[in-house]
Amino acid sequence: MPPSEPVPSPRQLVEGIYAAFARHDLPWIFARCAADIVWTSFGPQQWPTTRSFLGVDQVKLFFSLFTQVCSPRHLSQDRWFCDGDAVIVQGHEIGVMSATGLPMENHWVHLYTVRDGLLVRFSECICNRTEYPPPAPARKP
Repeated sequence: MPPSEPVPSPRQLVEGIYAAFARHDLPWIFARCAADIVWTSFGPQQWPTTRSFLGVDQVKLFFSLFTQVCSPRHLSQDRWFCDGDAVIVQGHEIGVMSATGLPMENHWVHLYTVRDGLLVRFSECICNRTEYPPPAPARKP
């Protein structure tokens, strides 16, 4: 976080993250992540983002992989729950799958942990409502 800025409340920081994402300002998000952040995504097994990412450089990798998977066109935060340093947001997004251009719809829950104005942990659970083609059959040796 830039030193000239006042320390935001956990909710203010998370609101800022969604606003930065909407305006495609990923550097704003990265600047507000703790150096040792743990970023975890629980989603479809086919997605390369379904794993944990440790540290800011890995969070940058997450966003690079995310854009290879999908392109959200509408992101909605539907319900907010705040308790101390924890912020939980339930929401959904619609857009397109990057590889196929097919419509995509995700429902998710995001859990943020904020300390001293920085994001120290992020976890998301995604329910994807996009149909995938079945995996190719395994080859016999």
